Amino acid sequence: MGRSAFLPVYNQPVESLHQELISTVEKTMKTYVDNLLRFLEGISARLSQLGLYCYNLEKSIGEMRSDLLRENRESDAKLSTLEKHLQEVSLYPFVGLVCDFFLFEILS
Repeated sequence: MGRSAFLPVYNQPVESLHQELISTVEKTMKTYVDNLLRFLEGISARLSQLGLYCYNLEKSIGEMRSDLLRENRESDAKLSTLEKHLQEVSLYPFVGLVCDFFLFEILS
């Protein structure tokens, strides 16, 4: 029994060191977790910004595509009108030759 009387006195510093070690590890882990969370928040913000850039880019491409299709339809309509007028003019042989010559010069 004499030995058990000294055991609590001997274990107290070990217990204290154990608690101190746990406290140090917890503080270090908290520091690393806080840094990691800040880093992830930065990545999240950048991904949000990238998503906005992609949305704006898709919107611009859609507008360009619509404009291009509209311009193509307008050009097709103008070419159809020109072709119709040329067919009307080609009913007159001499005028048709002159128009064909000018059209050839324009397209060349």
